[in-house]
Amino acid sequence: MSKNKNKKTSKNNNGQSTRYTTDVCVFILGNAAEVREDDIRTQFKYASDIWGIYFRPNICDLRTREGARKCGLKADATIARIFVPLQVRQREKVFRALRKGNCGRQTGLAVFYINAQDLKDGKAIGNVSWDNKGTLGNIVMTYDTFQQKNMDILAHELGHALLVNARHLNDKNNIMYPSGTVIVPPISQRQLRAMTTSKQRAKAYKRPYVYRI
Repeated sequence: MSKNKNKKTSKNNNGQSTRYTTDVCVFILGNAAEVREDDIRTQFKYASDIWGIYFRPNICDLRTREGARKCGLKADATIARIFVPLQVRQREKVFRALRKGNCGRQTGLAVFYINAQDLKDGKAIGNVSWDNKGTLGNIVMTYDTFQQKNMDILAHELGHALLVNARHLNDKNNIMYPSGTVIVPPISQRQLRAMTTSKQRAKAYKRPYVYRI
């Protein structure tokens, strides 16, 4: 059995086999002082259980020059010192530069953690943008997602990227409910999976950057 085949039979954090996987580029930007890598991995663990997709985050901590060098980025780490509010066009330009330097061609999703609350309307703590084909998604998260214990917010924003143009739902038990469901541990994997429908998951699995394993 080849190494590649062994790699594809990887298991999630609960030790159970997963059917789908995708790599995600993750950038902690220069002013995201309250963000911890362990908390990011916890958010991704919940998202994996909710969507039935093993999200594999490649985390680049760009709060220091050393962190940038470890990620192999040629650009100075100060390129990531973004202070919101910024014009969307300006922010997207920086995001594209970071993706180009670190994300592989097959990586469809990138998540950027920043220290700001007014992403769009003064209230948002997470949002997503994508290209017209739905092949590249940029998700912006803030440290407030950790302070408010909203560990499901990343899964919600991933839903917008995976489903492309998905509308919010009125079902308070669904991950796409607009104000979030707020996960309160302990919670079982079965309960997490119930936060998405089979129809939602089937659509998510069809994204070009999601691979069956």
